[in-house]
Amino acid sequence: REGRGKAARSAFMSDSEDLLSPTRAAAPKRSTSISAGTSRAGGLNIDKLLRDNKKRKENIAKGEEAAAEIERRNGEREREKEEQAAAAAAAAAAPRTPSGGGGGGKSDERAARLFTKPPRVPAPPRFEAGGSAAWEDGVAAGEVAAGEEMLRRLEGRAPSDPEAEELLLGGWIGSRFGRRAEPTGAADGGGAAASAELLRWLFFTTCFDADADRCAAASTALGSLLQCAAPRWVPSPDDVASALVLWGADPDALGGGGLEEGAEALLGGAGGAGEASEADLRLNLLALLDALPFATPHWRTQLLSSQDWALALLWRLLVEPHAAPALPALQDAISALIGPSPDGAASPLLGRGGDVLRAFASDLPCSSLLRLCQLLPPGHAGAALQASASLAALRMVVERHHAAPVPAGAAEADSAGGGSANGVSANGVSAN
Repeated sequence: REGRGKAARSAFMSDSEDLLSPTRAAAPKRSTSISAGTSRAGGLNIDKLLRDNKKRKENIAKGEEAAAEIERRNGEREREKEEQAAAAAAAAAAPRTPSGGGGGGKSDERAARLFTKPPRVPAPPRFEAGGSAAWEDGVAAGEVAAGEEMLRRLEGRAPSDPEAEELLLGGWIGSRFGRRAEPTGAADGGGAAASAELLRWLFFTTCFDADADRCAAASTALGSLLQCAAPRWVPSPDDVASALVLWGADPDALGGGGLEEGAEALLGGAGGAGEASEADLRLNLLALLDALPFATPHWRTQLLSSQDWALALLWRLLVEPHAAPALPALQDAISALIGPSPDGAASPLLGRGGDVLRAFASDLPCSSLLRLCQLLPPGHAGAALQASASLAALRMVVERHHAAPVPAGAAEADSAGGGSANGVSANGVSAN
């Protein structure tokens, strides 16, 4: 029995060794080395990683170079802006020559400005009807019964007084005195022709009252009264120019003689000066321009010797920035001045448009000359005036161009190069 047990154990052990030996022989021998180019973890390619790292460093270097180039260009632009600003400041500080060629270093808008001085506003006027021959004649004839009470309420009052303000804002003055051209009898309840004192009072209120409502009401009443066939007083171009001078207009730019004296007389007659702002100036200017179309028809018959001056005054206001909102009223005023007479005859001003333009626009920039021709009123008379004015403006531009000095650098380049291939010289004029 023991012998059979030992024999069985020996056979079991022998079978186990036979089963294990093929597994041991088939198992590969573990390598102790790493294949070239392959990492121990995950089989990554080291060469590719190195190449990617190198490319990333190159991209970073290129980005830094591009940023430096952008910073350099920005610095150059800033320096150019500083140089241009310094040059503009130097040009503005330099003395301006009265050549009138192209603005003399100042912008076209500044060159076209008419109001360059502080405004001087007279004290509010007080209406005075006593002492007027027309008033005394009307009272004696009993022709002012309808308007007498109204004028008595206005006597000695300024536009800001309650009773005068009520008559202005209510439209009573225009409805009473602007209804008929000539005085009518008191029996039919008709109105009386407005006295010269009343017309002057309305004109003064329009020009210098600081209240917008009173100013507009006075302008409306003045225009209504001036529509009469023969008003007893009409504001002349000298009156309008004197008001402009008190608003701060340059008398030399207006081109009229004795404007300072007229303005001082207007100021002294009102009893002193006050203060005004730019908004007040524009308010009164626009109100006056709204009433001018009713005054200029009378200028044609009353100002036979100074119609050129009247046209120059209105024409110059076309390029004044403050007067821009009243452009239609200005065009109507010019049309009434240059239009045909009642018998159909053409105005003599149409043939003198070029001379008038040269007289007042010699110091305006070329762009203002263009606008002076473009903004003339439409119609046959406006077109005729525009034709003569355009030729004069073109001659002025050419004369200024030939009179302008050529820069030294451009002259040297032109002389050295013999002009450009297209035959254009340094001053921009074609040699052909």
